[in-house]
Amino acid sequence: MAKDSIDVDGIMMAEYDGMYWPRFWPRSRPPKSNMNWEEWHREVQKMPCREDDVWTVSMPKAGLHWSSQILHMLMTGDTEVRYAETHFFEFNTPAETTAQSSPRLIQTHILPKYMPKDVWSKKNKILLILRNPKDQLVSFYHHIRSSEKLKTEDDGINRFYQRFVNKTLPYGDFFDFYDLWWKKFKTCDHVKLVTYEQLKKEFIKTVRDISEFLGKPITEDFLEKMAHVCSIENMQKNKEILDTPDIWEDEKGTMYRKGQVGDWKNHFTVATNEQFDKIIQERVNKDWDFKIIYE
Repeated sequence: MAKDSIDVDGIMMAEYDGMYWPRFWPRSRPPKSNMNWEEWHREVQKMPCREDDVWTVSMPKAGLHWSSQILHMLMTGDTEVRYAETHFFEFNTPAETTAQSSPRLIQTHILPKYMPKDVWSKKNKILLILRNPKDQLVSFYHHIRSSEKLKTEDDGINRFYQRFVNKTLPYGDFFDFYDLWWKKFKTCDHVKLVTYEQLKKEFIKTVRDISEFLGKPITEDFLEKMAHVCSIENMQKNKEILDTPDIWEDEKGTMYRKGQVGDWKNHFTVATNEQFDKIIQERVNKDWDFKIIYE
């Protein structure tokens, strides 16, 4: 049973299937929908997919919007930045997504079990983006703090960390999310895992690998141009094109805040960082065959 609005530790959210969800989706933009999360998920399971659909998946504030720009450029052969929010899966009803023209590039924060069943039978290409949990938490903290729709009382990063630990943030638990998606990555050849830190440190090499995964060959000149256009600094300059102004409390709000690796060091106390390290050691699946980079 879905609950459309519930106060969860000071943040107003919706509840469905034992998880918390943003309460203003999937009815946040015109045309308004009366669909709640239970109805949305039921319809999503039946939604037809197409063989040329491409998905990018991550937890919030882990590089979803950035990776969407990268994928769009690889799919179209055009390095012009574009407004991507209309292709954010949870913004739309399944009928609206179905009406979008091909090839579709769809962004989402949902778990594998919530994806349309057709994704797996059609073997849609899925790019999974993982960001280290410390930077993801800091970025999510600033996102919620700046959001008009999500805003809660700003009681500091350490309190937000407790919400992370208690699994009282939208989209559930970081470690569960990536463990379930990692298992799909290991068993499905149409799922590719890339870390945010890889993209930051080795953009050209990582994007070349993504292009090969998509079957979209590109030239070195195109890669060099992408590296410039997709830089965080350039994304910040294109805020008017890329951002959704009506979700922010003021003009300082943005999807592209810093994009740094290691910004968590500017936020955590020594005690909080030590606690976080202990949780990471306990929760990270020892079978994960990739390295999480923290600075």
